Amino acid sequence: MSRLNKILLVVIVCLCAGLALAWGLQTYGRVQSTPAQAEQDKINRMSVAELIATGDQLYTAKKYSRALTYYEKASQKVPSDAGIWLRMGALYQLKNRLADAEQELLAAYQLAPQNAEVTFRLATIYRDSHRYKSAVDFATKTLTLITPGGPEEARILLVNGEAQIWLGDFDGAKKSYERVMAIKPDEITAYQFDAILIWEQNQTKALQQLQHVIDVAADTPLAAKAKAAQTRIQNLKTVSNNNDREIAIATLYLEQGLPSMTVDRLSNLVKNNNSYQAGHYYLAYCYLLLSDLTRAKQEIEVSLKMSSPSPLAYYFDGEIHTALGEWADAILSYSTAIDLGDKQFETYQHLAYASAQNQAFDNADKAYAKAIETHPDNLEVRVSEVNILINNLKSTARAVTAAKAAADKFPTVAKAQNLYGWALMADGQFDAAEQLINKALLLDPNLAAAHLNLGDVYRHKGLASRAQDEYQQALDLDFDGGIAPIADGDLRQMVTSTKR
Repeated sequence: MSRLNKILLVVIVCLCAGLALAWGLQTYGRVQSTPAQAEQDKINRMSVAELIATGDQLYTAKKYSRALTYYEKASQKVPSDAGIWLRMGALYQLKNRLADAEQELLAAYQLAPQNAEVTFRLATIYRDSHRYKSAVDFATKTLTLITPGGPEEARILLVNGEAQIWLGDFDGAKKSYERVMAIKPDEITAYQFDAILIWEQNQTKALQQLQHVIDVAADTPLAAKAKAAQTRIQNLKTVSNNNDREIAIATLYLEQGLPSMTVDRLSNLVKNNNSYQAGHYYLAYCYLLLSDLTRAKQEIEVSLKMSSPSPLAYYFDGEIHTALGEWADAILSYSTAIDLGDKQFETYQHLAYASAQNQAFDNADKAYAKAIETHPDNLEVRVSEVNILINNLKSTARAVTAAKAAADKFPTVAKAQNLYGWALMADGQFDAAEQLINKALLLDPNLAAAHLNLGDVYRHKGLASRAQDEYQQALDLDFDGGIAPIADGDLRQMVTSTKR
């Protein structure tokens, strides 16, 4: 039996558990820079129009935290201006701070319920935060507010269609994607989703659409997904056993990230054949992706009670325990999967993560080493290993060795060079660290973590002004939520120490 593509599961489990991977950083609230007193006085004297114009200029210049300062001041002066709340919501959405974006956009919606940009942004936020009913509601409302027939309608329908699939409204999703293909024929994402929706009714057309995606998208993740689906559909022609066929179909849908399309089928499969072990653990996988952890746990327990449980069943059991924050149980399940022959990268990676969460840092270090051995081309797991060595095992010499290996493996990747610079800095080698971090910034001037590390280097060297500039850059360029709170804290600390 083929192993499922687990990359989607990594994302979903982390969302369920509310965890931060890689750098081991915490999430944060509403972080923005604290303007100096002179700038604050200037802000207080500005008119609303001046505040908005200045905020817009700063936004265009990617100085997002300072732009937010001006927008918030404008909203305090004229809280009835929907445009200001829209600007703040758009900024937070750009920074992937969905809860803050939702708050500001709902304020805008209360003031301007017929503003299509507001309703569309809310639809995308609800889709991205897995609140699909609200996503459909706001997408549907947006469709009533625009002129039909253009690219704007296509964008809305793509959001609507994806949410409809997750809600199990497959006919509605099909209509959404058919409409997209009619009004925007070059939108190949619609061809991909529509093919998955129609292949059982019209296999020839579905395979043609998947080939179109492969031809147009070339070497992209979307083309890879289309190729995987095409192969699965073609291989199904040779599968005669009903149980095996249902698992093959489930694998097709799960690889496409669409558990809602197979959960009912698998549920019926295990009802009709309760002793079919694979049916139970694939159904558990579906429930996990759908965030129904109670039923996921029930199904995986049924599977594990059967004779000779599959290593994949133990892996899924580990994922469910991880989503529930049951670290000791997750470690046991991943370890059992490995003992039974599961030597895949994801299993070692997730074992390492669970071990770290359980404060078993030596074991995490060993598991990360095995993950790197299994998949040396994965940079993220190397970052995780260095993080463990620096922050938990306090072994900066080993961290330098591991980070250098990453930098050598990825000489043109900014994140790898910054990782090496960070390790050197942790080891007290600030001049060498500065060279590597600057190299990283030459490769990617927008790498927030590199600006944060360079700020630390300048701060260590007593270059306060340059350090503050780098922290401000880090604050503005962080779109993942891990760097900004650290940069903000460093800035506030420097301002406080300067006042003293």
